[in-house]
Amino acid sequence: MKIKKLNKKTKYTVLFSLLFSLVFILWLHFEFNIMYYTHSYDLRRREWRAVHKLLRPSGDLGHGFGIIGVILVYVGLLYHIRKIHKKRLKKFLKVQTWLLIHIATSIVGGMLVVFHASALFENLSGSVTLILFLIALISGFLLTLFKYKPKTRKIIYWTHYYSTVLMMVSLSIHALYFLFIGFTWIF
Repeated sequence: MKIKKLNKKTKYTVLFSLLFSLVFILWLHFEFNIMYYTHSYDLRRREWRAVHKLLRPSGDLGHGFGIIGVILVYVGLLYHIRKIHKKRLKKFLKVQTWLLIHIATSIVGGMLVVFHASALFENLSGSVTLILFLIALISGFLLTLFKYKPKTRKIIYWTHYYSTVLMMVSLSIHALYFLFIGFTWIF
């Protein structure tokens, strides 16, 4: 396993996305005291904090983080559509440009989805979606940053692909359930 030599655009895209995520985390820390997220062992006391109504997954900001994160993830998935339909979609940006968009939106959208979850695993669909999302994110990073033997690369690629597909199915179930039925601890 060797580290890939990334081109400048890919390096800058990853760095910009991580820098944006860091600035966002710092903003959360100074605006709302990020201890809300880091002390997940103290969940019962969390409800008594003033920021809980804003930052919980169903709160105004927490829900907004989830919606914006999902939109960014869906934008990132357009890369796969562009990659599959190379000839038909030649006019709409190069595949390399879509890869950069995919990387940036996945990093930032993923960070927002994790903050939406608030380190809570209260419902099944949200927990499964978050776990699948983290698998897809980690396998995507591994594909981007490291060189592998072809067989290993193929395994990681298909892990990334199927975890993304399953995550989108789980995400759709999660979103539709909460949209039409509301909150219960199972879904």
